Amino acid sequence: MSVKKITVTALETALKDIMRQTPFEKITVSDITNRCQLNRQTFYYHFADKYALLGQIYKQEIFDPFTDGLTFENWNTHLLQMFETMAADAALYKNAVLHADDEFRRFLFQSAATLFRDAVAKLNLRSGLQVSEEEQHFIADFFAYGITGTVLDWVRGGMRKTPDQLAAQLRHLAADKTERTPAVQHRRGFVYAVKKEPAIAYRLLERGLRIYLFRTASDPFVIISLIL
Repeated sequence: MSVKKITVTALETALKDIMRQTPFEKITVSDITNRCQLNRQTFYYHFADKYALLGQIYKQEIFDPFTDGLTFENWNTHLLQMFETMAADAALYKNAVLHADDEFRRFLFQSAATLFRDAVAKLNLRSGLQVSEEEQHFIADFFAYGITGTVLDWVRGGMRKTPDQLAAQLRHLAADKTERTPAVQHRRGFVYAVKKEPAIAYRLLERGLRIYLFRTASDPFVIISLIL
């Protein structure tokens, strides 16, 4: 193992150890370097700040395994593995999402958006319709926001569902439940996308998609009728 790899691993391990006990926002670079007996100059040689170090941990432990060989056919298995990794180190990932979720949200959204763009493009090709690339990206991003919001809410809520339960729920969300007359698909949880960008419902309507929002006492959900 190279000296650089040993040093980076030591810094990652130190931050993870501290985060299991201390809110991320209260952790300093000195806390990290003191834990692994390195100096600040060494830290800044490898990372711009503690957020960059956290992003490296996300990339190595969560997102590289998630995106490696990812397809629409196996995405749920990859999600399950990601959830299992997070649940096995729950204190760390709860801390990260509660106090520094920007990196996590960005990585997860980008991965999900890429996945759904591929799926929507294939669906468009099979349907024989000429839906523009811009339209396809818009639809894919809408569902990516839903996946991202569901995962973030799972962590913030204390990971009460098991990884298996959450993965199964998301599998059902993305499964084709089309009713032929009319073509209505039920998608629970994707109200997050509308919360994230309230104008999205109106933009969907402009694009020929009918979107209906319902809120019950326990669970909001969205019913979407896709022209695809």
